[in-house]
Amino acid sequence: MKHVVAGSAELPNSSQQSTKFAAVAYLNMLPFFADDPSVELHSTPRALNSIQPKAHAYCSSLIAGLNSGKNPVSTTSGVFSSGAVQSVYIEPHITTEAHAEFWHRLESLWAHRQPNPVAALSDSESHGKIVLRTCGASEQSVWMVKVLTALAGFSLEVIVDANSGPQVRAEKSPPEARLWIGDPALERRLSHKNAYRIDIGEVWNSHTGHKAWFAGWFAGSAYSEKTGSELTDTLHNKTRDWASRSEFSRWCAIFKFLELQKSSLIGTRFDPPAEQVNLSQEDQSWDLRDMLADYFSALEFSIAAEEGEQLLSFYKKMGAALSGWELAGKSPAPAAGILKCTGSSVTDTHGNLNQ
Repeated sequence: MKHVVAGSAELPNSSQQSTKFAAVAYLNMLPFFADDPSVELHSTPRALNSIQPKAHAYCSSLIAGLNSGKNPVSTTSGVFSSGAVQSVYIEPHITTEAHAEFWHRLESLWAHRQPNPVAALSDSESHGKIVLRTCGASEQSVWMVKVLTALAGFSLEVIVDANSGPQVRAEKSPPEARLWIGDPALERRLSHKNAYRIDIGEVWNSHTGHKAWFAGWFAGSAYSEKTGSELTDTLHNKTRDWASRSEFSRWCAIFKFLELQKSSLIGTRFDPPAEQVNLSQEDQSWDLRDMLADYFSALEFSIAAEEGEQLLSFYKKMGAALSGWELAGKSPAPAAGILKCTGSSVTDTHGNLNQ
């Protein structure tokens, strides 16, 4: 979840050097800046990456950092997940039975482990196109969807479109979905509980066999080798302090963040005043609490050094297999039996009609 304040955070060292941090104001990065007004916050990964942060280190999407030619300053601290994350998902636009069949079978394919994801990206043959509509706020999520569709044998056409309403589509148009991220994604989960959605964190883990690494720490313009070890220690302390907080303390930090960001999640949906509570509002409030509890329980903010090095190596190999962090039209051959969708009918890659 993702939004400008400035300042510096002190690191405990002999010189009392003032060390500045910057981050994207997403809820999934909250443990790194909770109750620390000195951290410089930016609205989206694109907003942060469009400048050279005047900080020693900044937390942003892993893919954006790698795309700029940087390595994370720490492979143990960041935002990771080995399952569903709830705030990053796609909602397929279902207009025909064929499209419904397509997406359910594609989701089923993603639920199974791809034995060698890196090798699977080496074939440039394409077997169809999928359209993805996005608000354009996150390179990371779009890249992950591109990888998943490529592994299934499809190219991805990305359309930046702020209009989240249904699109008018021809009967035989290619399969289409909208990418939801951040606060709007969580809000939509509450307001559209029965919508069909595919959680990107969940299928990424099940299909690639690797954790999703959503955000990492990268060197800013003020970074130096001298501050490197100090940064690692400070990041470790931040995640440790978050983990040691009481549940009440974490809820206070979450609410304060949502309030400062003027998030649509707060108000009657979070903690309505007692005199205004009715049954529906109370239900909505607890729905949000339960959802956010599940949300944070699915995230990891610290992993072992060896695991972090292996994960970084995997992402770099995936980027190299795709000739960089953009797909450039490449799409590997699908696994046997994966379907093609033409809008009015569904066929497998051998031309057999699937009823």
